[in-house]
Amino acid sequence: MYPGDSSHDDLRSCAASADLQGPMQISVLLQSVLQSVRDKGLRHTVRRIVAAPGEWFLARRKIVSTSSFPANGIDTDGVVPLWTLDIDSPNLVHGVRYQAANADAVRADLDALPIRHNEFSFVDLGAGKGLVLAIACDYRFTEVIGVEFSRELSAVANANLQKLSDEHRGGYAAGCIHGDAADYQFENRDTVVFLYNPFGEVVMRKVLDNLAATFADAEHRLFIVYHNPVLAGLFDDSPYLVRTALPSKGVVYANRAAAPQLPA
Repeated sequence: MYPGDSSHDDLRSCAASADLQGPMQISVLLQSVLQSVRDKGLRHTVRRIVAAPGEWFLARRKIVSTSSFPANGIDTDGVVPLWTLDIDSPNLVHGVRYQAANADAVRADLDALPIRHNEFSFVDLGAGKGLVLAIACDYRFTEVIGVEFSRELSAVANANLQKLSDEHRGGYAAGCIHGDAADYQFENRDTVVFLYNPFGEVVMRKVLDNLAATFADAEHRLFIVYHNPVLAGLFDDSPYLVRTALPSKGVVYANRAAAPQLPA
C-alpha cells in the first residue's frame, strides 16, 4: 500500500467508479472529498473530480501492468486506488491505495536484520500484489505469508508467487491470504512482520493488540520492519516493543525476546 497523498488519488477514482454502491462506499467517498477540500481547497477538488473518469479507467488497467521481475513475468507495478477494487470489509474506510514498496529498501532492511532468516517466519500485512513476498522468498524464511483484504490483489500476489522459479522460491511455503489484517492471528514462532503504511490507526491498533497477544511475554522473537511509519507513535507507546537503531528506510522494532540480538 502506498504511503503518499492517497486521499486525493482515491478521490479521482471513486468519483468515477461504476462500483459506487452502498453506505460504506458513500462514506469513503465523502471522507475523500472532505479531506481533499480541507487539504487542497474546493477548486483543486473540483478539478480532480472532473478528471476522474479517464484516470479511473487507467487505474483499472494497472491492476495488471508491467513487470518488476521481467524474467519471471511478475506483475507488481501500478497505482491501484481502493475504489477500483471489489473489497468486502468493514475496514475499507481505513485502507490505503496500492503501490509497490521500494524493492532496494526492502532488501536493505532484510539484510540488516541480526537474524538467521531461515529460523523466522515472514508476514507482510497489506501485501498487495506480492512484491515484498517475492523478495522475502530470496531469504529462505521458514514460510512467507501475505495478508491482503482485496481479493483481486491477493489473487495477483499468488499468481506472481507461482511464477517464481523453483530456485527463487527455494521449496519454502509462500502464499497470500485473502483476509483482513485486523483479524490475522500470529503464530507463536520467531517472526518478521513487514508493513508499508498499509492502513490507518483503527486497524493498526488491532494489529498491535494481536501482536501483543502472541509476543508481549513470549520467548519467541519478533522484528517489525515498518516503512513510511506514519503511525510509529503507536509502536513507540507499546510496552513490549523497542525501537531499534538498525539501519532502515523506515523504522525497525523488536520485542523483548529479540532485544538481546540487537547491536550494542
